[in-house]
Parts: sequence; structure tokens; C-alpha cells
Amino acid sequence: MDVEAAIPNADLVTLDRVVCCYPHVEPLLGCAMEHATRALALSYPRGSWLARAALGADNLKRRLTGNPFRTFVHSPALMERLIRRGGFTLSSRRRTWIWSIDVFVRL
Repeated sequence: MDVEAAIPNADLVTLDRVVCCYPHVEPLLGCAMEHATRALALSYPRGSWLARAALGADNLKRRLTGNPFRTFVHSPALMERLIRRGGFTLSSRRRTWIWSIDVFVRL
């Protein structure tokens, strides 16, 4: 069964620490935008050296312990371009040392 087809649309779609768990960001964001009727919110690791180092250390630890799960740091500029191209505009952005939390609203 195609899970995407079974998910109803929603006013707000949130991807809280999801983007970094998925290697293919373009189809993930495309699906999220298709289901978001008004807004899309996501948290993701910033593209900074600190974020890359922190997630790289996590991935190394997983590799050494035999855990196959990996995290990914996708280009924030690419993600924003894709979301804007999908008809959304940035409404809010908050940042920590590692994470960015963005809210986009549909134009």
C-alpha cells in the first residue's frame, strides 16, 4: 500500500526532526507540500560546521555499534528553494546552535 496516498491533507504539516532522517529530501518535501493546505513547519540541522560535526559524530557512533541508521544534513538553501518553488513563503525561522525551525505559509 502506498502510505502517501492514505494520508489526508492538513492545514499544517510538520516535519519535526524528520528531514535529517531521510536521505532523499526532494521527494520528502514534495510530499509534505502536497499535503499542506496552509502551512509547512520543519526542523532540521543547520548546514553549519557545528551541525555537520555533531551529526557526523552521531553517525560514527552508530557505525561503530553496528546501528545502520544514519542522519543527514541537507542544504538549507536547497530546501528553502524547493519549498518556495512549491508556493510557500517563509513566515518564521528560529535557530539554535544545531537546529533551524522554519514555518512556511502557502501564498
